[in-house]
Amino acid sequence: RVSEIAQLGCVDFIEHDGIPCIRITDEGRGQSLKTDASRRIVPLHPDLLALGILDRLEAVKRAAGPQRVAFLTGKPARGSAGQINGAGDWLGKSFTRWLGKSGLTNDAQKGRVGYHSLRKTVVQTLQGAGVSAEVRAAIVGHELDDEHHAAYSTKSPTKAAMEALAHGLVYRLDLAATRPLLHETKSTA
Repeated sequence: RVSEIAQLGCVDFIEHDGIPCIRITDEGRGQSLKTDASRRIVPLHPDLLALGILDRLEAVKRAAGPQRVAFLTGKPARGSAGQINGAGDWLGKSFTRWLGKSGLTNDAQKGRVGYHSLRKTVVQTLQGAGVSAEVRAAIVGHELDDEHHAAYSTKSPTKAAMEALAHGLVYRLDLAATRPLLHETKSTA
């Protein structure tokens, strides 16, 4: 969810089972979750690691000092910005503008392409790659109401999720051309 990404603080980047992850939580100031299933730990995609997201994290921490800061802006975390879509409003709009400039959308497409459609694409791509419903739910924060999910939830899904992301979501990005984007910051938060 766009609001979950927008509200990430530097402290929400953790290592779990030896794997770099983000922690989606409502424990920080201004953080909220849609459902209980939204609380989760998600491995960082190998492409994000190759792009240098952990270097970006360290740069934001150094620049901001010891206070809890929002990762994307490098500014102190705060409560809801009051937009209709909450903390993710500016990120969703920025992503949509970037899509338009990138040429990844065209007028002939049916439906709207934006941040939420990216989330749906992740779910469908993982499903097409044979990733189990339990692992998909753990990655995107969906609830499953069956005994298999209850049994799976008692185990750490981090390694299974990392495997699913590494092999199920292959984008073939030009990482060298994309890496500079991680060093840009949002000037208003």
